[in-house]
Amino acid sequence: MGVQLRDATDADAALLARLHADSWRAAYRGIFRDQFLDHEADAERLAHWRERLSSADWRQILIAEDPDPAGFCAAYLDSAGRCDALIDNLHVRPNLRGRGLGPLLLGRMVERLIAAGHRSMFLWVFTDNAPALRFYQSLGCTLEDPAEIEVFGSVTREARCVWRDLPTLANACRARVR
Repeated sequence: MGVQLRDATDADAALLARLHADSWRAAYRGIFRDQFLDHEADAERLAHWRERLSSADWRQILIAEDPDPAGFCAAYLDSAGRCDALIDNLHVRPNLRGRGLGPLLLGRMVERLIAAGHRSMFLWVFTDNAPALRFYQSLGCTLEDPAEIEVFGSVTREARCVWRDLPTLANACRARVR
Protein backbone atom coordinates (compact mmCIF):
# COMPACT_ATOMS: atom_id res chain seq x y z
CA MET A 1 0.00 0.00 0.00
CA GLY A 2 1.54 3.32 -1.08
CA VAL A 3 -0.30 5.29 1.61
CA GLN A 4 1.49 7.92 3.65
CA LEU A 5 0.23 8.99 7.07
CA ARG A 6 0.84 12.46 8.44
CA ASP A 7 -0.34 14.59 11.32
CA ALA A 8 -3.03 17.14 10.58
CA THR A 9 -2.13 20.80 10.89
CA ASP A 10 -4.24 23.91 11.41
CA ALA A 11 -4.20 24.35 7.61
CA ASP A 12 -6.08 21.06 7.10
CA ALA A 13 -9.56 22.22 8.18
CA ALA A 14 -10.98 22.34 4.64
CA LEU A 15 -9.42 18.99 3.72
CA LEU A 16 -10.81 17.28 6.84
CA ALA A 17 -14.22 18.89 6.32
CA ARG A 18 -14.41 17.68 2.72
CA LEU A 19 -13.39 14.10 3.63
CA HIS A 20 -15.78 14.12 6.57
CA ALA A 21 -18.82 15.44 4.65
CA ASP A 22 -18.19 13.10 1.70
CA SER A 23 -17.96 10.14 4.06
CA TRP A 24 -21.19 11.17 5.81
CA ARG A 25 -23.03 11.49 2.49
CA ALA A 26 -22.04 7.92 1.58
CA ALA A 27 -22.51 6.29 5.00
CA TYR A 28 -25.30 8.27 6.64
CA ARG A 29 -27.86 8.53 3.82
CA GLY A 30 -31.09 7.44 5.51
CA ILE A 31 -29.63 8.18 8.95
CA PHE A 32 -29.25 11.96 8.56
CA ARG A 33 -31.75 14.13 6.68
CA ASP A 34 -30.98 14.50 2.94
CA GLN A 35 -31.32 18.28 3.31
CA PHE A 36 -28.53 18.30 5.87
CA LEU A 37 -26.25 15.95 3.91
CA ASP A 38 -26.76 17.69 0.57
CA HIS A 39 -26.84 21.34 1.62
CA GLU A 40 -25.54 21.84 5.15
CA ALA A 41 -22.89 19.23 5.95
CA ASP A 42 -20.00 20.92 4.12
CA ALA A 43 -20.30 24.24 5.96
CA GLU A 44 -21.08 22.56 9.29
CA ARG A 45 -18.02 20.28 9.03
CA LEU A 46 -15.75 23.17 7.99
CA ALA A 47 -16.81 25.16 11.06
CA HIS A 48 -16.34 22.04 13.20
CA TRP A 49 -12.80 21.39 11.96
CA ARG A 50 -11.72 25.01 12.15
CA GLU A 51 -12.78 25.03 15.79
CA ARG A 52 -11.23 21.65 16.58
CA LEU A 53 -7.88 22.45 14.97
CA SER A 54 -7.61 25.79 16.76
CA SER A 55 -8.33 24.19 20.15
CA ALA A 56 -5.51 23.58 22.59
CA ASP A 57 -7.12 20.32 23.76
CA TRP A 58 -5.03 17.15 23.54
CA ARG A 59 -5.69 15.47 20.24
CA GLN A 60 -4.13 13.29 17.62
CA ILE A 61 -5.33 13.55 14.02
CA LEU A 62 -3.81 11.39 11.31
CA ILE A 63 -4.44 11.96 7.62
CA ALA A 64 -3.88 9.20 5.03
CA GLU A 65 -2.77 10.24 1.55
CA ASP A 66 -2.39 8.03 -1.51
CA PRO A 67 -1.11 10.70 -2.71
CA ASP A 68 -4.53 12.45 -2.58
CA PRO A 69 -6.31 12.72 0.78
CA ALA A 70 -7.81 9.29 1.42
CA GLY A 71 -9.06 9.37 5.01
CA PHE A 72 -8.39 10.43 8.56
CA CYS A 73 -8.64 9.36 12.18
CA ALA A 74 -9.00 11.70 15.16
CA ALA A 75 -8.52 10.79 18.82
CA TYR A 76 -9.13 12.82 21.96
CA LEU A 77 -8.80 12.14 25.67
CA ASP A 78 -12.07 10.93 27.16
CA SER A 79 -13.10 13.80 29.41
CA ALA A 80 -16.05 11.79 30.75
CA GLY A 81 -13.74 9.13 32.16
CA ARG A 82 -15.41 6.11 30.56
CA CYS A 83 -12.14 5.07 28.89
CA ASP A 84 -8.76 6.68 28.35
CA ALA A 85 -9.46 7.93 24.82
CA LEU A 86 -12.22 8.61 22.33
CA ILE A 87 -11.90 7.98 18.61
CA ASP A 88 -14.09 10.83 17.46
CA ASN A 89 -13.67 10.19 13.76
CA LEU A 90 -12.52 7.46 11.43
CA HIS A 91 -13.42 8.24 7.85
CA VAL A 92 -12.19 6.87 4.53
CA ARG A 93 -13.09 8.27 1.11
CA PRO A 94 -16.09 6.24 -0.03
CA ASN A 95 -14.40 4.93 -3.21
CA LEU A 96 -11.46 3.60 -1.15
CA ARG A 97 -13.39 1.69 1.51
CA GLY A 98 -12.57 -1.98 1.87
CA ARG A 99 -8.90 -1.54 0.90
CA GLY A 100 -7.41 -1.57 4.39
CA LEU A 101 -7.21 2.18 5.06
CA GLY A 102 -9.57 2.04 8.05
CA PRO A 103 -7.56 -0.61 9.90
CA LEU A 104 -4.31 1.18 8.96
CA LEU A 105 -5.48 4.54 10.34
CA LEU A 106 -7.10 3.05 13.43
CA GLY A 107 -4.13 0.77 14.11
CA ARG A 108 -1.62 3.62 13.92
CA MET A 109 -3.76 5.75 16.18
CA VAL A 110 -4.06 2.91 18.69
CA GLU A 111 -0.25 2.51 18.62
CA ARG A 112 0.06 6.22 19.49
CA LEU A 113 -2.46 5.87 22.31
CA ILE A 114 -0.53 2.91 23.73
CA ALA A 115 2.75 4.83 23.50
CA ALA A 116 1.11 7.68 25.45
CA GLY A 117 0.16 5.23 28.23
CA HIS A 118 -3.51 4.72 27.36
CA ARG A 119 -5.11 1.32 27.83
CA SER A 120 -8.72 1.68 26.64
CA MET A 121 -10.76 3.62 24.11
CA PHE A 122 -14.20 3.88 22.61
CA LEU A 123 -16.08 5.43 19.75
CA TRP A 124 -19.72 6.06 18.98
CA VAL A 125 -21.35 4.27 16.06
CA PHE A 126 -24.81 4.73 14.59
CA THR A 127 -26.37 1.28 14.84
CA ASP A 128 -28.08 1.79 11.46
CA ASN A 129 -24.62 2.09 9.88
CA ALA A 130 -24.32 -1.68 9.43
CA PRO A 131 -20.96 -1.68 7.56
CA ALA A 132 -19.27 0.38 10.30
CA LEU A 133 -20.85 -1.72 13.03
CA ARG A 134 -19.61 -4.95 11.37
CA PHE A 135 -16.11 -3.44 10.94
CA TYR A 136 -15.78 -2.45 14.60
CA GLN A 137 -17.21 -5.74 15.82
CA SER A 138 -14.71 -7.60 13.61
CA LEU A 139 -12.00 -5.76 15.55
CA GLY A 140 -13.36 -7.03 18.86
CA CYS A 141 -15.34 -4.12 20.31
CA THR A 142 -17.96 -4.53 22.99
CA LEU A 143 -21.19 -2.61 22.36
CA GLU A 144 -22.41 -0.57 25.32
CA ASP A 145 -24.94 2.13 26.15
CA PRO A 146 -27.29 1.93 23.16
CA ALA A 147 -29.51 5.01 23.04
CA GLU A 148 -31.77 6.98 20.79
CA ILE A 149 -30.39 10.45 20.01
CA GLU A 150 -31.27 13.49 17.93
CA VAL A 151 -28.50 14.76 15.67
CA PHE A 152 -28.75 17.43 12.94
CA GLY A 153 -32.53 17.16 12.96
CA SER A 154 -32.62 13.36 12.68
CA VAL A 155 -33.44 10.78 15.33
CA THR A 156 -31.28 7.67 15.26
CA ARG A 157 -29.72 5.06 17.55
CA GLU A 158 -26.10 4.89 18.58
CA ALA A 159 -23.95 2.70 20.79
CA ARG A 160 -20.44 2.89 22.19
CA CYS A 161 -17.88 0.50 20.71
CA VAL A 162 -15.44 -0.13 23.57
CA TRP A 163 -12.00 -1.71 23.61
CA ARG A 164 -10.49 -2.25 27.05
CA ASP A 165 -7.22 -3.79 25.76
CA LEU A 166 -5.54 -1.58 23.16
CA PRO A 167 -2.68 -3.99 22.29
CA THR A 168 -5.26 -6.59 21.24
CA LEU A 169 -6.98 -3.98 19.06
CA ALA A 170 -3.64 -2.92 17.53
CA ASN A 171 -2.96 -6.55 16.58
CA ALA A 172 -6.45 -6.94 15.09
CA CYS A 173 -5.93 -3.81 12.97
CA ARG A 174 -2.56 -5.05 11.68
CA ALA A 175 -4.19 -8.35 10.72
CA ARG A 176 -6.78 -6.47 8.65
CA VAL A 177 -4.32 -4.24 6.73
CA ARG A 178 -3.72 -5.62 3.23
